[in-house]
Amino acid sequence: MATYSLKEIASSFEQKRNWERQFPVNYYIVRPLSFLITYFAIRLTNSPSRIAWIGFVIGLAGCFSFLGINLWSAWPCVTLLFTFSLLDAVDGNIARTTGNVTYYGKFLDGLLGETIEASYCFFIGLGLARGLAIFSNCEDDITTQGLVQVIPLICGTVIMSGRLLSSFVDLKYEYHAFEKERDKNIGRKNIYDEIQSSTFRNKWYYIVFININLLNNQIIILVLCLGFGKITFFLYLLAPYYVVRAIVYFLFFLSRAKQRLS
Repeated sequence: MATYSLKEIASSFEQKRNWERQFPVNYYIVRPLSFLITYFAIRLTNSPSRIAWIGFVIGLAGCFSFLGINLWSAWPCVTLLFTFSLLDAVDGNIARTTGNVTYYGKFLDGLLGETIEASYCFFIGLGLARGLAIFSNCEDDITTQGLVQVIPLICGTVIMSGRLLSSFVDLKYEYHAFEKERDKNIGRKNIYDEIQSSTFRNKWYYIVFININLLNNQIIILVLCLGFGKITFFLYLLAPYYVVRAIVYFLFFLSRAKQRLS
């Protein structure tokens, strides 16, 4: 099995460098750390899909561990979630370093990543609801305590739904845009082409908006909330963001589709 230096691993990232500059935490902290992990991981396997599946299992463990948040706190859950995030970067590093970049790999990476990133807040809400005790038989049909328990679960569900909906709109637009370009015989985009950043990248509000959606930034916010003992605030913060995000994506891509796909 071929070995690669840290310099070779880092240089393979050139394809995404311009795009990832929009996400400072990833660009300056997580990505360099992922290069170091890749240096050792690539000596064990050169299969990015294998790393992606390992990360997915760890991510699932992190999600389900939130169900016991009242028993062992959220710190083990956050650790598993961050490990998943690192491996999500490592599998891409391995793919680009070894030249094993495929459309299947891009699909798998996106599918597994979105599954974890969209659902972990739901599990936080479910864990905080203490096993949905509010749905058990009790003397009062609705109690104040029951409402307090169900609010985090509602927020977690809203976050998951909002993220999935905005991603769905984005993907449907990109799919039909690609179909139109293909029909015009412009040709398929080369899989090794540089990944471009948005034309809005110089707008501060755009940078803030897209960075809230980034898992590593959410982990930082979650850690801060845990430090102050206010984990529910994390859900209260993200829930309205994902409602707004879903609406913005719907309107933005509807407008863009009318201009580009008509």
